[in-house]
Amino acid sequence: MEIGHEVRYVHYEEFQQKAQEKKIIYRIPHAELIEGIANGKTTYFITVHYHNSSGANIEVQPEAWKEIIKRIKDRDDDSLWQLLNSWGIYRR
Repeated sequence: MEIGHEVRYVHYEEFQQKAQEKKIIYRIPHAELIEGIANGKTTYFITVHYHNSSGANIEVQPEAWKEIIKRIKDRDDDSLWQLLNSWGIYRR
């Protein structure tokens, strides 16, 4: 995985296509971590909820997903958000 390619924002239509079946894996403050399944392929997403009722769907590469899950299991919220911030994902 190249640095800078861990995540990418996707339009809602692409999110819907890649996540025909959705499974919420974790809920963290301001975000949900989702496994989306379409045509037998799993894609990972973070859906961030902003205070103004808007949100963003962000596709996450599998290697980056593993790092997120590790930090959640370690119950290290500060480290998790530092990692997400480094990818341009912010709580608002």
